[in-house]
Amino acid sequence: MEYQKKIKAGLINPSDIADTQRRLQCVIDLLKGTNIINPFAPLIHLPEDVPHPRKTLLLLLNFIETITFFNQYQRESIVNKETGEVLIKTHPEDIELAFSLLKNSLFRRADELSTTARGFYTWLKKYLQEAETNQFTALDVRKIKRIHPRTLNRYLQELCLFNYIQVTGGNKYREGYIYKITNLDEDNSLNIGIENALKATLKEVWNTYGNQQQNDTKPKIETQPQKEEKNETEDTNPATEETAPPIEQKTKRKRIEEKEEHTFKLLLELEAQQPQRTYLPEDFTAITGRSFVSEARYLKTLWEQGKLNREWKERKYFYTLAPCPPIGGTTDSGTVSQSQPTNPETLTV
Repeated sequence: MEYQKKIKAGLINPSDIADTQRRLQCVIDLLKGTNIINPFAPLIHLPEDVPHPRKTLLLLLNFIETITFFNQYQRESIVNKETGEVLIKTHPEDIELAFSLLKNSLFRRADELSTTARGFYTWLKKYLQEAETNQFTALDVRKIKRIHPRTLNRYLQELCLFNYIQVTGGNKYREGYIYKITNLDEDNSLNIGIENALKATLKEVWNTYGNQQQNDTKPKIETQPQKEEKNETEDTNPATEETAPPIEQKTKRKRIEEKEEHTFKLLLELEAQQPQRTYLPEDFTAITGRSFVSEARYLKTLWEQGKLNREWKERKYFYTLAPCPPIGGTTDSGTVSQSQPTNPETLTV
């Protein structure tokens, strides 16, 4: 009624209403269809006084999900590792807002009286407090409030049934029964109990959220940082593998195998065409079709056998053919003997 009065009085501008409607339409249009996940759902418990707990709990959870959906741009997004689906994570603020908006609805659901009977009972208590009495008759009520006798009789019977009022005297066929309110603070205790239960649930949710934030901010200990660093180095520049600890170098192969021998044959062919040139792993990848990492490893093995010299410049290793073959080996035939390899450090230019 107040809204209708303001509309007729010109206190509300219709253009403002239209602008608000368009703005709301734009907001809804920007929302994306996505699924919501509520990690705090197991912590949400309904008060014991709420009837139909299954329906009421589903109503509350769906309402929390709706609030999270409208706040999707302010909430954290997570990815399901199994399906790859992007999910929106509920925040405790959404639960707090849902509790505040649905609190009256929970009060109403927990009430054993009907909505109209509860409204009449609220008015009746206010009327008796103003009259400074706790007794009344049906005639007293009809003098103050215009209500149909049958409707009033139904309200009084429902209140008597649930012991909100009781008959203290009077006569049905004369002035009527005299009624008395049994407990003026009954509904207040019910509302306080529900509100305390909601506060306890909300406090538990915030505590759980705080513990999760602390666990996320703790530094994570990497179990094998050296191994990961080595893998990154091999991807960027495999030739830097020689920086490994001396223990790893001792376990490396010291014998030229078939793959390294094939690389060495190709190197001799290239050396015959252009003597005293430098070689890089990419010079052989175009010929053999093998990876850069493999060719870099083969060249390193040849260097360890003394077949090649190596020089570090421009953040790369450049290989050249050694001026003389190792003792007991021949380079023209492409085979290498299994004699003790020469110290590579003495052959480095």
